[in-house]
Amino acid sequence: MAVLGGMVAAWPLAGRTEQVIPLLAQRPGLPRVVLLSLDFAPDSPPVQVFRNELRDLGQIDGATVAFEVIASTDLTQLASVAAAAIAMKPTVLVAVNPRAALALFRLTRDVPIVVVNTNDPLALGLTSSISRPTANITGISTSLDTLAGKRVELLHELVPTARRLGVLYELTNPNHELVLERTKAAAGALGLAVVPLGVANADDIARVPDRVVGERCDGLLVLPSPAILASSQTLISAMIKAGVPTVHSFGFEAEDGGLAAYGTDTTENWLRAAQYVDRLLRGAKISDLPFDEPTRIRLTLNLKTARALGLEIPPALLIRADEVIE
Repeated sequence: MAVLGGMVAAWPLAGRTEQVIPLLAQRPGLPRVVLLSLDFAPDSPPVQVFRNELRDLGQIDGATVAFEVIASTDLTQLASVAAAAIAMKPTVLVAVNPRAALALFRLTRDVPIVVVNTNDPLALGLTSSISRPTANITGISTSLDTLAGKRVELLHELVPTARRLGVLYELTNPNHELVLERTKAAAGALGLAVVPLGVANADDIARVPDRVVGERCDGLLVLPSPAILASSQTLISAMIKAGVPTVHSFGFEAEDGGLAAYGTDTTENWLRAAQYVDRLLRGAKISDLPFDEPTRIRLTLNLKTARALGLEIPPALLIRADEVIE
């Protein structure tokens, strides 16, 4: 695999596991922004949102800035991919999530890093201050960890008779470790038993429905990751067939058939990350850019799925919903 020079352009990552490196454009003299992605190809909608926001802020790719994407779905190659990103001599690094951010953070304390989707940066060891980052990294939160308790409450409200709650999470995922602990605390306060369902690969995810049934789970909380989201529709269909309601983090998961979703609009994260990159390119310091919280939290409910599960969504919950899928 070539690391520098003579590289091929990345294409959509769905179904791929090999490392993908972009073509290095020969644009000397321009500040360089390098995005390290684990799940978004250069032409994917989220990356386009990021590019468009940079452009609207006056950062024109090829004219005022050179924008590059390094993407991989092979986590075993993450360290080498991160090293390749740093070897490109970036002015600013962008990490799609904490796993990518930590890989970069281990290799440099000099290049500023912006994380698009993160959780508690203190617990992750990225800083000792939220308001004034103390290292070379800042970013935007998905509040996946801080909203964990709300998702437990949501499932309890949707299924008051539930006693055993399955939690689908990715092993070795630093985000998910935080969320699992907070989920356990919230469930314990409601008298719910948590059944951790850790997965490491697609084969593990395929076995989740049988594990949920075998563990007699009354509901399933699904934590998002590239691998889990790639199997989302298949998993949701299996859970509906088994009569087990699922609660998710993002609205599109409820659109795919999940009973409910409660979480941030990640488009906002990509927009805010681009704004942070723009400020860094214009001379701001990382310490000037606090770890930011999202401003929009959305509740999405799927009535079709509720009917398929034989559940009646409480009217008070319907009133609170930002989106109801008929």
